[in-house]
Amino acid sequence: MTQSNLFYDFGSWGHYTPSMRKKVMPGFLPSPPGTEICGEYDIVFAAALDDSNHSSGGCTKIFLRMTTQGRLTIQECSNSLPVSIREDGSTEQRKIRAKSIISAKIQMPEWGHPTWNFFGPGYKVFGFPEDSKLTRCSLEKPTNASLIVTKKNNNLGRMYVVSERKAFRRIQSEAGSMTDKPVTMSKVQKQEVIDAELCCGRRHFSFLCKDLGLPCETGGLITRFVVDDPPFIFAEPGDIWIDTRLSTPTTTYVLARRRSKNFLMRPMTIHEIERYAQNMKNEFMQKGDEEKLLLSMDRMKTTPGAGVLFVQLCVKYSTGHRCKDAEREAIISILSILYTNKKLTSGDIRGGFSCFFTNYAFYIRSGREPRAKDHICNMIPEFLHLKAMDIKLFCGFLDLPDENLLSNLCKPQLIEICLVSVILRYNIAEAEKHFAPASDILVNLLGARTWYEIAARHGLRRYQ
Repeated sequence: MTQSNLFYDFGSWGHYTPSMRKKVMPGFLPSPPGTEICGEYDIVFAAALDDSNHSSGGCTKIFLRMTTQGRLTIQECSNSLPVSIREDGSTEQRKIRAKSIISAKIQMPEWGHPTWNFFGPGYKVFGFPEDSKLTRCSLEKPTNASLIVTKKNNNLGRMYVVSERKAFRRIQSEAGSMTDKPVTMSKVQKQEVIDAELCCGRRHFSFLCKDLGLPCETGGLITRFVVDDPPFIFAEPGDIWIDTRLSTPTTTYVLARRRSKNFLMRPMTIHEIERYAQNMKNEFMQKGDEEKLLLSMDRMKTTPGAGVLFVQLCVKYSTGHRCKDAEREAIISILSILYTNKKLTSGDIRGGFSCFFTNYAFYIRSGREPRAKDHICNMIPEFLHLKAMDIKLFCGFLDLPDENLLSNLCKPQLIEICLVSVILRYNIAEAEKHFAPASDILVNLLGARTWYEIAARHGLRRYQ
């Protein structure tokens, strides 16, 4: 099999160090995985690190961090195995027999990479329950990891279930080392993911959209289908992260994603997504079936970039004169339900609105849709409230480049309509919570006098 080497950096995320003993490893479910993770998985990332200097306080040498096309199979198992352990406070190992609950078989593609021998064609590990003596005695484990043991050489390792999305950044080569940096905290990780999603969603803009004049959704889909080296890949909630030692002193990491029936579905075309989105809206308005809405979005999300495109289509339709008020409220509810159930990400919401302003600002500027300003701003409060976007981002939408630039007359109107919408939909306290921290940005966009007049006119206490 031929494959370009796509190297990605996961930083210190999921990288075990002795400081994590008996603590919760951030980014993963707080409870260790058990038999509920049994099933078929596709391996999307693998890494090999050399920890030979780690015990003496040195750095971890990087051998390999790359995307793969391997497979992981996890099954229930009841084998009783002899395993070597070192109990707490002891310096010597002793063998005990422990009963496993799962067996996992990892199969790797044979690419002929110089360091691929760290993984070989594959290996097998066994996992053990939390109440086993083996698990209780093991020192090298956070509290939310399941203990695993390799069949070949009886080495201990760890297995986790991902709880929060994590971005892996593309790098050019496999040179250097990794020091013991603090594990990325969830707040920083969340912002990192948002930035990565926006980067992935907009990397087509400068050439396909700006130079060739293609619509943003078309450029986005073209990019995702023809570019083999995205700037980021992502660990998703529900993924399996395996950390084990195959040969001393090499530690290997594997990220695997569960297969589903949706895995084999072909991507949808732009026109199919448009029709599908319209049907989702109509069915939801008729029946209000949230479960079916979530399943429909699962089907759509098998297409790369579908989340951003879906949001953009919803926003575009909502700003048109053909959209009735009941439809507009239904669309806001649909997007809110999909976001709160993690079927849409903040990157999808932000990317969809960004693409709309980038490609359809002329609706607002030209007056072609007389109430477009009202309709677009009436959608914003829901996503401010859900923290899917903020006023800084909204101001960025209005500060468009080149030929898409909104007039200086439009910008104050849009900000004022948005402020009023937040007050009407929620209250003055909600408006102050979102607009007051962004005061400097609003002053830069509108000018101090204009912004202070708008704020005072609508009762923001800070400006009265």
